[in-house]
Amino acid sequence: SSPSSSSSHSPHFSSSESGAVVVDRSPSEAMDVRRRSRSRSRNRANRRPTTTLYTPLIEEIHKDAADSSKPTTMFSIQLAHSSDMRTIPAFDSLPDLYRTVKKLFPDEADVLYCTINSPKVDMYHLLSSSLGLGDVIFVHLVGETTTKKFTKTENNIGLTITDNGAGRAFIKRVRDGSIGEREGLSMGQQIARINGEDMNGCRHYDVARVLRNIEEGREVDLELISPLQSGFSFIAPRTNVKTAAKPIENGGMTLRLKAQGPSVIQSAPPDAALLAGVNVIFENYLGVNDDQLAALVAEMAMASQSFQELGEKVKNSELAVFQLPDEFIFDIWGVLSDVRRTAEEAK
Repeated sequence: SSPSSSSSHSPHFSSSESGAVVVDRSPSEAMDVRRRSRSRSRNRANRRPTTTLYTPLIEEIHKDAADSSKPTTMFSIQLAHSSDMRTIPAFDSLPDLYRTVKKLFPDEADVLYCTINSPKVDMYHLLSSSLGLGDVIFVHLVGETTTKKFTKTENNIGLTITDNGAGRAFIKRVRDGSIGEREGLSMGQQIARINGEDMNGCRHYDVARVLRNIEEGREVDLELISPLQSGFSFIAPRTNVKTAAKPIENGGMTLRLKAQGPSVIQSAPPDAALLAGVNVIFENYLGVNDDQLAALVAEMAMASQSFQELGEKVKNSELAVFQLPDEFIFDIWGVLSDVRRTAEEAK
């Protein structure tokens, strides 16, 4: 064919100085290309809102499906005096747990406290700061109210006080040979009133302070609430304060409850010997036993490089309200040093 006919029926290809390919088209061909291009642009524009509208929705569906497939940590739970076994999801705090218990058993009395893996009133199995995955929770409910009146013949009544994290302080230990033992006070009893003063809503250290402030020779009138019991005794044998507390497993996963913020699942709680030692020091200085405070101090101690650093951390923490003396820090540091030395010797 002639060059003229070739140029009218097919595009001519040439190269620019930059090496790019240039297409020479006839006017009619160029018009057709522009029409097709505008048509494709209109189609893309019409489809664009649909894509923008549904993409986030699909992402949310996928996200929800992924969340729903995530396994939930569950715990077995039962009333200590008798009930069927139920299951509950993990919880962030003891008050959160008590609200769940109330929903499970709406016709029952209020919760006094909970123990782990034992239906007995056993303070060494008290649920306070951590719970092993696979542990069973036993719920102790409010039971009979009694009163005890006696004269404070010594400065110390001999009680270690703790609380349930929701405004109920109770006796965790009774020291051998103390006023408390002679007057028949029992571990697990809530101290509801002291000389007519309502203790509901008070922390354990507030109750311990009220008892300490009663002068020798004065009358003490206690209103006590015992845990609800079945037809036979669920009170565990009283253990001497020097006996080691229930060991905390260094391996395995545990649900760690915190005073503030959500609970966490961790694999290595603080050393059991360190926790027990810190709690004994709390008993000596404040007359209280609190695993959450003990865990807080233990973690601060393990993260400190010196006695002075630990002292600064304690003064800048929630423990500052107690105005603890330097001797308290010395004792904590001494327990930590003993634990570290024992660990080194065992290697």
